[in-house]
Amino acid sequence: MISLKTLLDTPRFSDLKLITDESSINDRIIESVEITETPDVEKFIPKNVLILSTGMVFKNKQENLIPFIDSLIRAESIGLCIKVNRFLNEIDSDVIAYANKVSFPLIIIPDHYPLGSLLHQIMNLVLENRREEIDFALDIQKSFSNLLVQDASNDLLVSELSRIIKTSIILLDPFNQIIAQSEYFKNHQDRAEHCVTSILNERKVTNRIHGSFLITDLDGKLRNVSVHEIRVHTYFSHYLIIVDSEKIPFPTSIFAIEQAALVFQFNLYKNQKVDESLYATEAHLFSDLLDPQVPTSFNDISWFQGTRGYGYIQSNFYKVIHIISQEMVGETKRAYTVKESEKFFLSYVWLRNNINKYFSNAVVIYRSEIPEIVLILQETDSEISNKLESISNNILNLIDSKLLFHVGYSVTKSEQIEQSYAQAKLAYNDRIKNSNQDAIIFYKEKGMLQLFSDLNQNTLIYYCKSVLKELAYPEEESLIDLRKTLDIYLKNQCEITQTASDLFIHRNTVKYRINRCEEILGTSVNDPEASLDIRLALELSNQP
Repeated sequence: MISLKTLLDTPRFSDLKLITDESSINDRIIESVEITETPDVEKFIPKNVLILSTGMVFKNKQENLIPFIDSLIRAESIGLCIKVNRFLNEIDSDVIAYANKVSFPLIIIPDHYPLGSLLHQIMNLVLENRREEIDFALDIQKSFSNLLVQDASNDLLVSELSRIIKTSIILLDPFNQIIAQSEYFKNHQDRAEHCVTSILNERKVTNRIHGSFLITDLDGKLRNVSVHEIRVHTYFSHYLIIVDSEKIPFPTSIFAIEQAALVFQFNLYKNQKVDESLYATEAHLFSDLLDPQVPTSFNDISWFQGTRGYGYIQSNFYKVIHIISQEMVGETKRAYTVKESEKFFLSYVWLRNNINKYFSNAVVIYRSEIPEIVLILQETDSEISNKLESISNNILNLIDSKLLFHVGYSVTKSEQIEQSYAQAKLAYNDRIKNSNQDAIIFYKEKGMLQLFSDLNQNTLIYYCKSVLKELAYPEEESLIDLRKTLDIYLKNQCEITQTASDLFIHRNTVKYRINRCEEILGTSVNDPEASLDIRLALELSNQP
């Protein structure tokens, strides 16, 4: 392919004259050439075609050229070349002014040019360039494929492509974070970050995620950048950013860039599969810690030395945080959609890559078979809630996925990590049971009540009503006051004075209410055996 500007700069076509502004031919690539003498060709010509014409139908009525130009713009034509001194001696100034207004190129063809001969000459140049571009693109693919076989890094691939096309390049991950950048940006990190930020802002304005964007650099200069999508995931792409793409020297073409992008796709996919093998090993190691059938010397120094590469350290503090996405809560029987699975996996990847910004010496594990993310803290931290909220907000903004956290108690020994994990999972189960919408849930010890957590709800209600009678689930205000007094009285170890003080009532009122409670219950609340049943029933009937 060849640009319209290159065509006009070619010596053999030097007598073709552009009569509109130079700016009208920017970035216009010729893919084909056609001759027409009719004004209704809009629906019958391909995109990016250069139209040649004598303008015969516009003789004595050049004003009709204006709607004809509009139709060519709608058809995404490259420009209009008109042969003069046969039917039209010159182009009216009003037509030229309109073409400038809509940035559509008008070109004059001298009368000695046969249109058929001109068409063949231009097409030969287009095809010649196209063949050269294809050969060059295949050379790039071969060169890059060799680098791929040699296990080249993304940094090396970016540097090599930047050298070939003689411009700066940035490779972004699905979170719009820089994975690799060419040498210029390595020495000017602020410019790389400014470039990415500017593109993200332009995306919002244009509602496009790839293609060409016009940005302003740190020096205040306008730069044309092209953004190419690289699909490693189905819904969340990587991106290749090429700066000053319109200045890339011939014979580099969009096809050559696409071939290079394809190699990046293979390399990124290969690296992801290698990483997934490591993630699976980490998950398997954690599963062994939870399995009582698997013997382990987790507290042994030699174990820590053998697992040093997995992030575990010797400490007197371990806390497990169970993580799930909001759309996956309670969904254990259905298959997750591809998009849900990708979001959750990418949340893990982001968390793994950024966890040290929040917690030192933390371990992040992805258990794909469940699925869940397990975060193990190995140092005390007083800002856990704030940091988890910050993590959640970041991922929500990046990939529109809301993470939910369930925090177990801290333990002092490494072999007790499974206990903290079990508590975190109990907090998750409580979320499902009680439809809790909080982003962060901390496990709360329930003591004896934990023994009743799996009992049928109707059984629990029957038990509470059997023990507490009318005080089990009271609705009348007088019964509610009696129940509250009884509850505080038992918690104060039957101390009347302390109970009166807590309720801000007289001691005699406490005595009266306790006597009323005993009448309803049919037993003394001071009886040790009856007291245990009453205390338990009060707690169970308090549960939602």
